[in-house]
Amino acid sequence: MAQAVKPITCLFVDPTRLHPSLGRSRYINGIINSSLEKHARPSLNLNYRQLKIEFNDKPDVKAINKQLNADNELSEKTLTVVADIIPSGSWDSNLALAVDDIPFGQIGKGEQSKIQIKIAIQNRAKDAHIVMLEEPENHLSHINLTKLVSYIEKKNPGKQIFLTTHSSYVLNKLSINKLCLLSKNFIRLRDVSNSVEKTLKRLPGYDTLRLVLAQRVILVEGPSDELILKKIYLDRKRRLPEEDGIDIIVVRGIGFRVYLDIAKSLKHPVRVVKDNDHNHQKNIVDWRNENYDGCDYIEIFSPEDNDHHSLEPSIIAANSQNDVSLDKLAEVMLSKKTYKEYTGHPELGSKQKFLRDWYSEGGAGKKVDSAMRIFESNVAINYPDYLIRAVDFGP
Repeated sequence: MAQAVKPITCLFVDPTRLHPSLGRSRYINGIINSSLEKHARPSLNLNYRQLKIEFNDKPDVKAINKQLNADNELSEKTLTVVADIIPSGSWDSNLALAVDDIPFGQIGKGEQSKIQIKIAIQNRAKDAHIVMLEEPENHLSHINLTKLVSYIEKKNPGKQIFLTTHSSYVLNKLSINKLCLLSKNFIRLRDVSNSVEKTLKRLPGYDTLRLVLAQRVILVEGPSDELILKKIYLDRKRRLPEEDGIDIIVVRGIGFRVYLDIAKSLKHPVRVVKDNDHNHQKNIVDWRNENYDGCDYIEIFSPEDNDHHSLEPSIIAANSQNDVSLDKLAEVMLSKKTYKEYTGHPELGSKQKFLRDWYSEGGAGKKVDSAMRIFESNVAINYPDYLIRAVDFGP
């Protein structure tokens, strides 16, 4: 005998398709049933009917009714506007939600979406085996999205939850190793390490979904690298890289490891622009061999000269052919005050030293300011070869 198949129930919630009134009557009735004693219901019903009768006795309403059908053209009988004392449903079905005394239909879309998702979960998720949510992040601020994601997790223990999302925060918070990509093939990020998963759960505000969805990716250490790469591409193509589907992602505090662990799980092509930090062999060659050996889809771009240990020394070196080229670079990169100090150095070697010292002694603010000046300038300068190769994806 064939074994009976246990039915599976599914709750599907799409906030963009929920009517403002959907689920609210049931929600309000649930509150009333759980909080009111039985003897209070008849009293509320009577008060509700009295309110409607009082409406009919208002002077403005009587004045309208006096003019209505005054010539008995519409009907030979008396025609008046009255509140419906005997509604088709019970009195509690005629109640409506208000949020801080504002009618529900007039509050913001984000608050509507959040409340409707919660109502749907409260009303129907209890009996569902699977809960499906369509882009819960729509119209929500970061804080409200944080609260909603926590609510979804707490209210659905032991259930299988499917979410479609464009939010890296939602992805990271609900565990990146459960991500499923549906395209030409089905891919799930099963191989992402537990340490990466825990890092992103604790620090969910990183753009991991950009790496997953981008056609071509370049990972960089900071905003200065991003600006310079965009400038190189703009000078050569007359358009920004993102217009050609190239996403330049600043890895910020979590570094390259988290992003590259995701790339390894997806076998996703990615380019890395990385400083050699004075030791190209150890920090670039050995680092790649130890962590990404056999990952041909991961390409590393870095200056090979240990003296060109980061972005600024590399750009200085690329423009040090003579005084004219270096002066042109300095005028673009430096503020007027700093450029005046720079011009006090008569020789090429002392000018190079001044620039290198200036950036080594300064913080990130100096570097970003200089990168922004280069990006906004129309003056042509030379760029390090490794940066040019990093943004060269062919025609």
